[in-house]
Amino acid sequence: MDMNFNKSKLIKRVYLHNPLVETDITDLTDESKQMINNNILLTIGQHPLYPKDSVREETIIDLLKNNKIFAIGEIGLDKRFADFEWQKKVFLNFLEIAHDFNKPVIIHCVRYYYELLVIIKNNFPDLLYIMHSFQGSIDVINAFKKLNVIYSINKNILKVKNSQKILNEIFEKHNYGFETDIDNEGSHDVLKTMQEIAVFSNTNLEKLIENQYNLLHNQFNNSLI
Repeated sequence: MDMNFNKSKLIKRVYLHNPLVETDITDLTDESKQMINNNILLTIGQHPLYPKDSVREETIIDLLKNNKIFAIGEIGLDKRFADFEWQKKVFLNFLEIAHDFNKPVIIHCVRYYYELLVIIKNNFPDLLYIMHSFQGSIDVINAFKKLNVIYSINKNILKVKNSQKILNEIFEKHNYGFETDIDNEGSHDVLKTMQEIAVFSNTNLEKLIENQYNLLHNQFNNSLI
């Protein structure tokens, strides 16, 4: 869950592919328009990678008013790209939209977690935040503990220092889910990701599967199931 979802498929009571597909491109492609016509829910935002002139706020507002958008994102901050002030401005603009329409926010963050935290706490601390492809430390997790955060997990977390301790901390104390975002091998196989992480973290696979189901069923009020 970038939680980017495709059409539903229930395996062991967990939806591995669900009716939500993310697009960051606000000038919608023909594919995205077809998804909307087929009543597939979208998230929409602006990744820090995209050009400054790619945001078309009127498109976003129209889709939100017509209940076509499930969440706002990906949005956020990325230290690999220049112009922090522009990234911050775009981030705040989308947070305001999420607040106005009461939508969850899918966060993209690379090495700017504490800067991100300050912006959120000072402006919109009550939104639901989904940390896409989370690769932060236990200190980062502790810093965000007073916010409503879901840690969205894929295999990238296995590359992080002390990743076993980080995973165990998340599994024991925090909300989390597994992504259907495409990994570096071009796979949407969430069950395979769960299996690998269960073995790596010495966690019961059924626990992870049950959590995934409960997350979608309870956190999102059945809107994805």
